[in-house]
Amino acid sequence: MSDTPPRISKAPPPPTPIRSGYAPPLKTKKAKPPNWEIWGNLQKAELWELVCLSCNVEPQSYHQDRGRDIPADTREIIENRMFLAERIASTNSGPLLAVGNLAAGGGFKTCHFSFANFTKWAESLNPPWELPDEFPRFEETKEELPISSSKWPWGDYETQLLTHLADAAREWWSTYDPGDPTTAPTNNDVKNWLISQGVSSRVSEVMAQILRADGLPTGPRK
Repeated sequence: MSDTPPRISKAPPPPTPIRSGYAPPLKTKKAKPPNWEIWGNLQKAELWELVCLSCNVEPQSYHQDRGRDIPADTREIIENRMFLAERIASTNSGPLLAVGNLAAGGGFKTCHFSFANFTKWAESLNPPWELPDEFPRFEETKEELPISSSKWPWGDYETQLLTHLADAAREWWSTYDPGDPTTAPTNNDVKNWLISQGVSSRVSEVMAQILRADGLPTGPRK
């Protein structure tokens, strides 16, 4: 008998897969458009919201993760517009004026701006901003409460009731047009709102009377 070990054949190498050259397509980023059925019925919004809307982007989609899912070129336009809008708003001059108290709760970044004044300002730039066709174009607010770098309108002095009084003025009288009595709220509107904010009924009634426009006729608004 031979002492030579038997030969064991090697297994053939695995077949090389045929490469077709196909690769799954990359997911294309696309900005979510605004819900104009909602935004089109609002008269004012925060500055960053107006900037997003001016770029035809839903503000909340930009707010989440700073617009990570928004195309880079669109995100760059939003950031450039926001830089310019914040610089202009911080000067408290021109058509880009906040509605109400600039100093209350975070300065102009948390203030509201009317669509009308924002549109007027954006279209006055050189070159003017291109706004979506759906962007609300209300008539310009004729009379808004002035704002300043200190607390409106009593300087740096502040109390809780004065804060409620200023909030009520901003909420109910910032868009009042003396030439159109129908834009004026009733005393009950203001009183009930103040009560909902935690002000007593008696004080709310007095505040509503203080804020009432001089010479405003009594009775239903017509």
